[in-house]
Amino acid sequence: MMKEEDMIDLLRHYRHDWLNEVQLLMGYSSMGKLDKVQDKLKEVIEGANKERNLDRLSIPKTAIWLISFNWRYDNFRMDYQVETNNNLASYDDQIHNQLERLIKLFSSQSDEMELYHVKIVIKESTNKKGATELVLSISGTFSHIEILEKELVENQQLHKVNLSPLSNKKIQCTMTYICN
Repeated sequence: MMKEEDMIDLLRHYRHDWLNEVQLLMGYSSMGKLDKVQDKLKEVIEGANKERNLDRLSIPKTAIWLISFNWRYDNFRMDYQVETNNNLASYDDQIHNQLERLIKLFSSQSDEMELYHVKIVIKESTNKKGATELVLSISGTFSHIEILEKELVENQQLHKVNLSPLSNKKIQCTMTYICN
């Protein structure tokens, strides 16, 4: 259960983001830019639908973690996508703990002056019938790739780990975690 202080903090950030959206809408409408208003409204609706899809998975601990991620990590920006309706209630603690461990590992190897991009896709497993998989991708420059790779490969809960070089010393790390 969330502490009251944490809930207030979550609501404060959420309210701040909503007020920013409303201010943008007001600004666009006052300038007569109705096309921008419509684009922004579509974006807001898409965001609300994403949260509704996340809510349908019945993973409240993980959902709060995902929704509040960008408020808690200064140099990581995360986006998530839900492509399943599976009930994952019995996996909530496992998923949350795994995501926490992975982000702590990547944070320990990151440069606080760099912005890292994180993408999480929750979808039907392509490997196990009836299972759900989380595919987590992080791109950026990391200080000790060999340590990072060793930790990831030794993580017994990860189904698959792939480190791909991008440009200018950056890599993209993609990991798959299966709920079965």
